[in-house]
Amino acid sequence: MIALDTNVIVRLLTHDDPPQLAAIGRFFDAHPEETFLVPDLVLAEAVWTLRTTFRWERLQIAAAIRRLAAKPDVGFADQDQVMAALRTMEAGGDFADELVVARARADGCMALATFDTALQGRHPAFVIKPK
Repeated sequence: MIALDTNVIVRLLTHDDPPQLAAIGRFFDAHPEETFLVPDLVLAEAVWTLRTTFRWERLQIAAAIRRLAAKPDVGFADQDQVMAALRTMEAGGDFADELVVARARADGCMALATFDTALQGRHPAFVIKPK
């Protein structure tokens, strides 16, 4: 398995740099039996980059990540967590926040401490505000 960094994911989704996109294609072709991992942090960075630098809308980003997820040689640490975070983003929530909550739960945490009131509103039984 080979992990992919944010800049590779952004090139794949935006096609904004033809020479780098071609290099990625050659890299994939050179590793035909390999599986490629997109780490959670890379996804969060990619979503942020697509929103802030490329000004993509939430639904456009979600559709692009779903296309990436459909590739048989690309995987995520936890596909279900990524899909849940995408659904939340499509509904107006924050992708990275949902991955943080999902990861904390999966890691056995009893709660997530944050000052983010929107996140607390979406997960009132899990998210607590420090007082």
